[in-house]
This record gives sequence, structure tokens and C-alpha cells, in this order.
Amino acid sequence: MSVVAMGVAAAGVAAPSGPVDAAARAEIAARRQQVDARHAASQRDCAERFAVMTCLEAAHGERRRALSDLASRQAALDDAERQRRAAARHERIKGKQLHRAADERERASAPLLPIETAPLLIRRRPEPAGAVPSSVPPVPLKRSAAELRLREQRAREATEARLQAAGKRQDASARREAARRQTGKPAAKALPSIGAASAP
Repeated sequence: MSVVAMGVAAAGVAAPSGPVDAAARAEIAARRQQVDARHAASQRDCAERFAVMTCLEAAHGERRRALSDLASRQAALDDAERQRRAAARHERIKGKQLHRAADERERASAPLLPIETAPLLIRRRPEPAGAVPSSVPPVPLKRSAAELRLREQRAREATEARLQAAGKRQDASARREAARRQTGKPAAKALPSIGAASAP
């Protein structure tokens, strides 16, 4: 990674993504492999010396320092990537908000018709092509008092019919129960309680 890209990433400014970012990540991975290879070689060298522990501690410290530097560079790249994604997300949200605001302005500027001047109209079938359009205006949908009374009467009749059907079902159930008692057939035993069912 170039010094400029490292400085930009360290400063917290979003570095350009794409090939530069991929190259920097590849370089960090290659450096990690080099550090691990040097560490393995150092461990082999330490095994041949008399003061093995001191040598191993020095090799581990060197590896930690090298990996710490690489980890900070990786963190800078990750931060820059997060900032790029956040900026893109903010741009998408801003675009959606602008689009929504434009839709609301458009709806607000559309003329509204008062209910009295725009009665519900019965939709007619479209006239076939080439036919002469009829001069009959659409008929406003108005319900008369007689039609409303007729609807209420039908609703009452339907309710009464449902109540009669429920009464008939209850009567049939009572007749079945009486017939069962006359035959002497005992009623079904009640199910055991939960506590009794779990007892050994």
C-alpha cells in the first residue's frame, strides 16, 4: 500500500475502493505470511541455542509487534470500508427521502374535489371502438329510503334465520341426550385430571 493511501486510511478519510483497497489487503496478507515464516524460522533457531526460553520470548515479541502494525493497517482499511458503506447507505436513504418528498408535494398540489360535486358514479362498460358515444350521462349512485328499509329487513330476516337454526341444533342435541338416557347407555367417563394422570 502506498504511503498516501496509508495516510488517508489512518486519517479516517474514505480511501478509494476497488483495486487500491484490494491491493492493500493482499499486501497485508503477504506480510502476515512473511511474519509467520520468520517466526517459524526464529523458533527453529531458538531450539538450537542454550537459552531457549529467552530466545523464544524475543521471537514472540517481535512477531506481536509486526502483527500489531499489520492489524492497525487492516483496521484502518476496515474503517474506511465501513465509512464508504455508511456514506452509500446515507445517499440511498437521502434519495428515497427526496423521492418521497417529491411524491408528497405532487399529491398535495393535485386538486381535490369536494364530495358534494363528485358523487360516486356507476361505471359503465367501455363502448366498442368505432361506436358512437352515447349522450346519456353516468347515473349518480344514490340509495333511496325504500332500498335502505329493504336492506335492513333482509338483515333482520337473516339474523332470525340464524337464531332459529341454532335453536333447532340445541333441540336436536337435547333429543339425542334424552334417547341416550332411555337406552341406559352410561355417559362417557370424564378424563382424568392432569395430576392424577402423571401419578405412578
